[in-house]
Amino acid sequence: MRENGKFCRPCRAELSPAEAAYQTARRKEIYETLHPEARAQVRQAHIRNGAAADNLSVAFAADAALKTGRDERTVRRDAARGEALGESLKDIAGTSLDKGVELDALAHRFELAMR
Repeated sequence: MRENGKFCRPCRAELSPAEAAYQTARRKEIYETLHPEARAQVRQAHIRNGAAADNLSVAFAADAALKTGRDERTVRRDAARGEALGESLKDIAGTSLDKGVELDALAHRFELAMR
């Protein structure tokens, strides 16, 4: 891209925590659709062991981290927030609740309410 005769990098804004959580959860949903065998393996592991190990999350997080340059833990955290809060993240984005700590608290409350 040229600006005033010089090459420059295109500028972009980083996603807010709510936007990142929503987009990561959506990406995971697409990953699960494209890789149903991974989802089936997780289901079998739960049936056999009663284990809570989520190999799909690990596989998704590793893949997304590699492709986005973010840490695996960050990807897992954003996916968990996005899965817990879903479409309400669109309403949260840009508000005073659009902080990681606030999203975690909201996600925890939603999980408790669903029990």
